[in-house]
Amino acid sequence: MLNRPLWIILCVALVLRASLLVAGWRQPERFLAPDSAGYDALARSLTERGEFSRTPAGPAELFRTPGYPLFLAGVYAVSGNSVGAVLAVQIFLDVALCWLVYLLGARLFDRRAGLWAAGLQAVSTVAIVSSVRILSDSLFAFMLTAAILLLVHHFKTSRWWPLLLGGLVAGAACYVRPVGVFFGVIVLLVLLLRCRAVRKAIVFAVVFAACLGPWVLRNHIVADYRGFSSVPAEAAFKFQGPYVMAKVEGISVESARSRLEAELAEYKAAEDPTCGQLEAKRASLGLGVLRRHPWTFLAMHARGSLMVWAPGEAELPALLGVETGGRGTAEVLARQGLPAAVRHYLGGRIWLLWLLAPFVLFLLARYALAAIGVIRRARLRMRPAGWLVVLTVVLFAILPGVFGHPRFRVPITPMLNVAAGVGAVWLIGRLRRRQARPTTTTD
Repeated sequence: MLNRPLWIILCVALVLRASLLVAGWRQPERFLAPDSAGYDALARSLTERGEFSRTPAGPAELFRTPGYPLFLAGVYAVSGNSVGAVLAVQIFLDVALCWLVYLLGARLFDRRAGLWAAGLQAVSTVAIVSSVRILSDSLFAFMLTAAILLLVHHFKTSRWWPLLLGGLVAGAACYVRPVGVFFGVIVLLVLLLRCRAVRKAIVFAVVFAACLGPWVLRNHIVADYRGFSSVPAEAAFKFQGPYVMAKVEGISVESARSRLEAELAEYKAAEDPTCGQLEAKRASLGLGVLRRHPWTFLAMHARGSLMVWAPGEAELPALLGVETGGRGTAEVLARQGLPAAVRHYLGGRIWLLWLLAPFVLFLLARYALAAIGVIRRARLRMRPAGWLVVLTVVLFAILPGVFGHPRFRVPITPMLNVAAGVGAVWLIGRLRRRQARPTTTTD
């Protein structure tokens, strides 16, 4: 049941997110990111032509999956292509996510931890910012948390319906962000290695694969592509390969990309490949660089993954109408580190750091509370639900690699806040016990 403290938390979450929307209502371009145009083009293609391609004569889309474009298309159809309507729906979903975080914290620990977790989620900057961006992060975080909550319920009760429904939600989440496929692998590992439930693992695998199968079949039919999404090929060809090549040879990332593009152009001219064959070649070129320099790649991947934990507060000035450095921040972040990336993004307005400093300190405090919560929980024997949450956080923290960015922390922010909620409850309890401890005096 919703209690008064939770209602207050949900109202705070709504006010914070709605305030950003109202601040930029007359300038919807504030809510757009470099990736927004691709999602918007696919959504309009679905509503206007019933096709999933970016241009009328263009090839079938393999990189983006249809989940978020379908979400946009549905809201566009009702609202008359209103960006504001999309963001309003996302805001309400993000407020509902705070409720799911409360349920997850209460289910894993207790009601107090759930309230703390929901409160921290309500004021988490990366969550607030993602809710007012035309990006898939907020919707994916909602679906991933819902899937985890269902699976935690299954681990607690051993009932079949949460497992089946959790598999369906997890499979649907992959259509929003293809990286969700790795989450399915984690669930299988927990079921097999921690629960030793082979039959349940098979059932989950069947349900999960049944969700992904239609899109894999579609890609094979329309583009001769054997996969769910070309995201791995794009990552290897456009980011991982060029970043490693630039590091090894001392050239710019743009020069490294141009060399790979030239090799790809030669292949296209000689072979006249299908879309699927072209994506396979892109993956091969990018992975070839990584195979030649594995240690450089691992070092850069580890460094880039650390950027997932960097403050995301630098997005706030742009949403509030302050002109910033804009594009290229992720590349500077990966190659030169956080200080250079912050200077680039703020466009030299270092004075903005003083305004953002309180947010950064609050983020560090939440990290400290999450660390306390994890340490306290690790002292006990973790159950399958705990392993599911921990492995999910680790997975999404290390996957981004060389193009790590704070926005990729959005899907795991609910789990981090649950851990921070546990830490807060323990810390407050410890302080109260210390204050209540009787004092002795000597004459």
